Amino acid sequence: MRRLFSLAVFFVLVALGQLAQAGAPPQITSFQASCASPCADSASISLSASVYVTSPATVREVAFYRSGQATPLATRTASPWKYTWSGVAPGSYSFTAVVTDSTGAQGTSNAQSIKVVQTPQVTLSAPAAGANLLTGSPVTLTASITDPDNIGVSNVNFYNAASWIAGASSPSAANTFSASATFTKTGAASLTAVAYNNRGTKTTSPVVNVTLSAPPANVPPPRITSFDPVCAWPCADAASIALSATAYANSPNTIRQVDFYLAGQATPLATVRTAPYQYTWKNAPPGTHVLSAVVTDSAGQQGSSATKTIRVWRTPQVALTAPLAGATVAAGVPVTLIATITDPDGIGVTPVNFYNGAHWVAGASTPASPNTFVVTATFAQAGPLNLLAVAYNNLGTSTTSATLSVMAGTTASPPPASTGPFAYLAIEGADRLAVVDTARDALLASVPVGAGPQSVAIAPDGGRVYVANAAAATVSILDATLPGVVGLIALPNPPRSLAVSPDGARLYVSGGAANAVQTIDLTTQNVFASIAVGSDPQGLALNREGSRLFVANRADASISVLATASNTLLVTWPLPATSEPTVLALDAAGARLFVTAAGTNALYVLDATSGALLSTVPLPMRPRGLALSSDETKVLVSNGNGLDRGEVTVVKLADGSVRHLPLPTGARPIGVAMHPDASRIYVASQSEGLVHVLDAATGAILSSVAVGSGPYALGHFIAWPQTNLALISPMANAWVNQARPKLEFAWATRCLTFDCQLGEDYYRGAQLLVSIGGAAAAGSTTFTAGRVEWIPDAPLAQGSVNFSALLKDRLGRY
Repeated sequence: MRRLFSLAVFFVLVALGQLAQAGAPPQITSFQASCASPCADSASISLSASVYVTSPATVREVAFYRSGQATPLATRTASPWKYTWSGVAPGSYSFTAVVTDSTGAQGTSNAQSIKVVQTPQVTLSAPAAGANLLTGSPVTLTASITDPDNIGVSNVNFYNAASWIAGASSPSAANTFSASATFTKTGAASLTAVAYNNRGTKTTSPVVNVTLSAPPANVPPPRITSFDPVCAWPCADAASIALSATAYANSPNTIRQVDFYLAGQATPLATVRTAPYQYTWKNAPPGTHVLSAVVTDSAGQQGSSATKTIRVWRTPQVALTAPLAGATVAAGVPVTLIATITDPDGIGVTPVNFYNGAHWVAGASTPASPNTFVVTATFAQAGPLNLLAVAYNNLGTSTTSATLSVMAGTTASPPPASTGPFAYLAIEGADRLAVVDTARDALLASVPVGAGPQSVAIAPDGGRVYVANAAAATVSILDATLPGVVGLIALPNPPRSLAVSPDGARLYVSGGAANAVQTIDLTTQNVFASIAVGSDPQGLALNREGSRLFVANRADASISVLATASNTLLVTWPLPATSEPTVLALDAAGARLFVTAAGTNALYVLDATSGALLSTVPLPMRPRGLALSSDETKVLVSNGNGLDRGEVTVVKLADGSVRHLPLPTGARPIGVAMHPDASRIYVASQSEGLVHVLDAATGAILSSVAVGSGPYALGHFIAWPQTNLALISPMANAWVNQARPKLEFAWATRCLTFDCQLGEDYYRGAQLLVSIGGAAAAGSTTFTAGRVEWIPDAPLAQGSVNFSALLKDRLGRY
């Protein structure tokens, strides 16, 4: 053992000797760069190194370098190897240390990076230096922040010398903090603003010296001497309106600010504190806007201009409604092209030109019927056609339809059959019912109904669509397979909302009579009961069994619960006094009732048994439409400010989380619904004459379908094809010589309107529920197009067997 130990020592010594003879370079064994907190502005950065040299060499020097600089910041010839760089300006820096030994060999450290930030700076931007401020009147103090490194400012305090006078804990605008203060003593004032940043430090503004004077007696208020709003041509859709005012204040008072107001709004469109007093209101929505200017002087006195009115027009929209998308037209044979105009403001359209891509096809200078332009064109060559219509209006502008793709072939054929479902939308401004194929997101039909339609209801079997015509005080009945009006029910008052009983025998109408819900026998189309409810009844919701009807009473803020079997009022649940409940939705289990509160901008969730308020979801704007997703995991609420902004708020019921899906500027959303497969959201924009189709996952707008002027589209307006189930084999009362007999059913789908083709994919995930003797029976199920087979898992007992079957689709409907 001793011999081995000596040998090991010998080899180590030889190795070290060889290393020294080879002149191994020196090393920086550690290098640190640190910045003293808060590492901002004129900072101090400490550089420290540890070195190693191989004997017999010694350290000659250690130099500290800044990246990109040939000359070192400092050189040290003796330990400790440290240097402090002071007064470092904001910026990003990289440092290295280089050691040189007595033989001239060098070693370099890894680079170390330091960022010196610039502390947010603050200036007192109002009042101006030298201003004469009046005591006893509020003065706006404004601090402007410069924050190039985005550190953030948490709050700003304002001081007169050392005395605190006001504070602001949140910005009034980007990089701006404002507060109001009232001075009581006359004399000189030295104003400053102190900004506290998110690094825990503060900065103080330069002093602004002002004079505080007592207000003079009997100084007349200021006045607006001229106010001239001008709308840029053609003043349509998302317009730009230039607001300009000339203001005058009586000496010694001065003008503090000029505010521009839109009638009905408490908050000004803009506040301008320095001349010229001008502001451009961009994206002003269509409508009649009443505008004014208000001047405030340094004493707090005000003067208002006369109101001025600006009309922003809605440009007529055009849709190519014939031929249908996807159809094949015969080459060489005349084809009818139809353009439908939506012109809510009556601007007028002439002419309309039709194009195939960029090539002009035909033109029409006069309408064939109101808002309809028709031409005939012949396409000589077979092949794809990309048709569109361009409508020229009396404002001197034009609009272009969406491109409609068809095929020119040897023979004509209808468009591919649709798989549905179909959306039925009440178009208030055009007195029509629009039918949209959601498989292609295309308008299929526009059917005349009564005046002012607002909501729809679809019969459970899909055979009928009912439309509430508010202006006409009628309900139109339409055959969904035509579609066309097959009946009309007159009412004493404008109807608001509709609900159909599960058996399709009764129609419930709110608003059709004063403060009542009317029950209509759909066989005779006569009203046979009128149930008194609260004031101004609006939305309706019927439970799955059809035994309970819920009514939203807007004016007296309550929910009425009705027993439909006896047509009586069971109970009334009060809501917050200013809530204005309007639209209702009930989950399939009848457990939760969802209520839009237009007065409080909220969604209420009630216990549908007791009426207890389970939760309140605040909404950003006034709610208009409400719908449950088909899987009942989400609630959709359309809401808007009534002017130029709208969105769909999506509430996830599992955790109450909220998503906000914005709509285009100028949209005024009302009705909303989700596609039964939960992939898309449909929302009607009353101001645009469009139905916007949103991706339910991302909120992106996939398409916008022109449906006519003023779509209201309240009600559950998307219908899914209905299915009937019939036993094929064995026949009823037949003898079966099998313990586990195979039951074979046929299922037929009623597509509600137009042609449709549904195959096996439609029932992927569906269930056939079989009961034997009233008890659920287990078995295996096989689906094919138009057929479903079921075989029991266990042998059946001998004797007579009574069974029933229900087909439950993938969305849980029977």
